[in-house]
Amino acid sequence: METPVEIDGSTFDDKAYENAVLYVPKGCKGAYEAAENWNRFKEIVELGEETTGIVRRERMLLLLGRHITCVARE
Repeated sequence: METPVEIDGSTFDDKAYENAVLYVPKGCKGAYEAAENWNRFKEIVELGEETTGIVRRERMLLLLGRHITCVARE
């Protein structure tokens, strides 16, 4: 299981924590749910077969390895 990098509470704004989906590598969901500040995301999803349609999500935060991509369409 990959250990999440440390972030502080101001890394993302409150809207991101409330509305974005955090996609994490398969097998790492528990680590992100337990990690300080990462656990503020209301929705954490492991990448896998069921996430192949993620480009259709209106708001998402995509974490692949240690690279973070934010996508928000209004």
